[in-house]
Amino acid sequence: MFVSTMLRVARPTDNLERITQFYRDGLGLAVLYQFEDHDGFDGVMLGLPGAPYHFEFTQARGHHAGRAPTEDNLLVFYFRMNCSGILQWLALGNPGMSRSRLSIRFGNDAD
Repeated sequence: MFVSTMLRVARPTDNLERITQFYRDGLGLAVLYQFEDHDGFDGVMLGLPGAPYHFEFTQARGHHAGRAPTEDNLLVFYFRMNCSGILQWLALGNPGMSRSRLSIRFGNDAD
């Protein structure tokens, strides 16, 4: 019997282009799939090829998604390297950084 686990983190955005640049260019994730006007939605899936997870961001035409409801909506990345250079490159200030962890508040991720 084959068992597999896959995680998808999905959320709406009002600025698909900026959020794609943030996760692709800033964090180095690959664009795995993109779509336009699928029942009124545009979207992108980002991750590392072959990894058991990906992020999906969607933008509904003619609909305002708004920001994350609270500052406690976090996305936490763990790195096997010092991430202070990544933070400087992204110009995020200090959203929750240690030498190997980067916490990004949903809504502060270029949206």
